[in-house]
Amino acid sequence: MSVSHPSTRAATRRRRPRLAPAIAKALAAGIAKALAAGIAASLLPALGVAAQGAPVTGSAGAVEAGGSAATAPVAERRKRAWKQVGAEPFNRFDASRWGKFDGGASCCADTTWDRSMVTVRGGKLQLHTGPRNGRWLSGGVGGWGWDAAVRTYGRYDARIRFDRGTGVSAAALLWPSSGPWPPELDFYEIFDSWGDRSRMQVTTHWRRNGQHEVSQRVVRRDFTRWHTASVRWRRDRVAYFLDGKRIKVDTAPARIPRGDMWLGFQTHAHKRNGRYVPLPSGRRSVALEVDWVKVYRRNA
Repeated sequence: MSVSHPSTRAATRRRRPRLAPAIAKALAAGIAKALAAGIAASLLPALGVAAQGAPVTGSAGAVEAGGSAATAPVAERRKRAWKQVGAEPFNRFDASRWGKFDGGASCCADTTWDRSMVTVRGGKLQLHTGPRNGRWLSGGVGGWGWDAAVRTYGRYDARIRFDRGTGVSAAALLWPSSGPWPPELDFYEIFDSWGDRSRMQVTTHWRRNGQHEVSQRVVRRDFTRWHTASVRWRRDRVAYFLDGKRIKVDTAPARIPRGDMWLGFQTHAHKRNGRYVPLPSGRRSVALEVDWVKVYRRNA
């Protein structure tokens, strides 16, 4: 249409005063609606609320009513990374899950494990090390009978604390169900020389060209207090967490175990200068305590 056409120009001039308020009102309403929709789209997912018109998701995060995950709010599309498959509250000692170590320890020449050094009291697993009838004995358990916890890949969380005492060490670890050692994943390890329990180490053990290799990280806290230690083992990484914060990750393929492993907790006695170190005054033993364990598998 030519803008110079006289009838068009005249009609436009006649209508403009009457239509301008309506147009302005419509434009304002459209802008406000767009702004509101934009704000809702950005805020509602963060609040865990589906925006109007978006498909509703079920409790497992699957999109219902024919919707697509691509159009679901971001917060609703994100599934939980891990699903819990087992828990151990240590209300009692479950011998169907846990075996008590007995005999010598290949890791520690001065350690003799004995079943009597494993107790469950007050809802806590207690692994003791100390002298009994002239012999130093230690406690350890392995969860090779706990089906949910014997797995390839998974997440293991444990609430743990350790008494002070030089000459006694402890570890929470994953150990291979079959085949040669390593691999080994130590997600809580305190050495006998760290008697004040101000340090803890996590360690990945693997083998390369027939040689034992390790990757380690030391963190500083008061480990006489309760902490949650976690190892999260996936196809592409092994990550270690303390109280919900990641402290180390290994992604090199050679460092990642590829077979079933079981969960273990253990304490060890060590000599210094050829003699066992006396226990702290007034104590009959030094104990590693475990309040609970939770095991997860990764969601698909």
